[in-house]
Amino acid sequence: MAFVIVAPRPASARPEPARPGVRESSLSSNTVAALQAGIGELYTLDFDAADRWFSRVTAASSNHPAGYVYLALTAMARILVEGESPGRQEELRSRIQTATVKAIRGVIRGDDPWVRLYAGAAFLLQSCREGRQEHYIDALRWLKRAIVQINSACASPATQDDAYVLIGAYQYFLSQTPWSIRFFSALLIEPNDRQMGIDHLEQGMARAVFSRNEARLLLSTAYTWEHQTERAHECVNELVKRYPRNPLVAALKEQVLIQEHRYEDALASATATVHYVMADARLRGLVPDRCYDVGMLYMYQTNYARALSHFSQAYAAGSNKPAIRAWAALRTGMMCDRLNRREEACRWYTVTAGMNRLSDLAGHYARVFLREAYRGEMIE
Repeated sequence: MAFVIVAPRPASARPEPARPGVRESSLSSNTVAALQAGIGELYTLDFDAADRWFSRVTAASSNHPAGYVYLALTAMARILVEGESPGRQEELRSRIQTATVKAIRGVIRGDDPWVRLYAGAAFLLQSCREGRQEHYIDALRWLKRAIVQINSACASPATQDDAYVLIGAYQYFLSQTPWSIRFFSALLIEPNDRQMGIDHLEQGMARAVFSRNEARLLLSTAYTWEHQTERAHECVNELVKRYPRNPLVAALKEQVLIQEHRYEDALASATATVHYVMADARLRGLVPDRCYDVGMLYMYQTNYARALSHFSQAYAAGSNKPAIRAWAALRTGMMCDRLNRREEACRWYTVTAGMNRLSDLAGHYARVFLREAYRGEMIE
């Protein structure tokens, strides 16, 4: 399932077939086809078309949480690509709430493994929403409920491999969360296990019905963090092959190149994507993200003047991307410091420090650099 929305699907692409002779899906063939069509549109970033397909699923299977989960994911993807607005946040809240209600009712009615899998997905979305609102205890409670349902889905041959993608992501990436979340999450559920997480993601990549691309995405990052760059390249190159003009796939590829210190290759990729996101109306919301990424690559090469230019562009274009805008303002100040423009740097740090709570860490660094100029140290 498309929990990480990155990849537009070429018209010639087809969903990968499930392994024959293993699964019996409780979802009807028409529902499966509609879900796959909607996921295909979601990958092309055609959110209106995706909404239409997933709405067909909810109309035909009004008691099943799957279609509602994908409607929520479509709203989330729209915000990721196009940016924030009150209306979009309300739509996302409403869709997550509806998916959660349908999931609770579906679990009560029976023991359908696909209902349990998508109930777990709905509860994960609810957990993320509570965490974003800083309701951390509620977020952990929903996380616990999600893992219970997903573990149950792992026990069924029908849903096991798709469930493993979610469990594997939890097991591996939990270690990257703040210690307090990691500690209490382990008390409530189970400790993280990075190697088991990779094993589960690998099984999902090989055999999942809906989630193979998500497994590839997650594994490319996991392999990069584990310094297994050859395996990371295998995953991300498959995605680039399928979706060569997707800016988020390109960004994933660049992270692998950065791990290898191949900054020129990463910069060539990032610069090319800036041009085509500017030219494509559907992708234009990613201009601040991509300009920021180019700025980072110039910064790694100590080309501070060029980095400054791109961070400034990211700030100017990011009016509805508050987190990117705050970090772009901070980086603009940092580059001014490196160029011995201290007064201008302080103005940018002041701007950053006054921004919203989505960027508390950026505000923290801004206050630090207001006291003492940035001298080139890594802050990630």
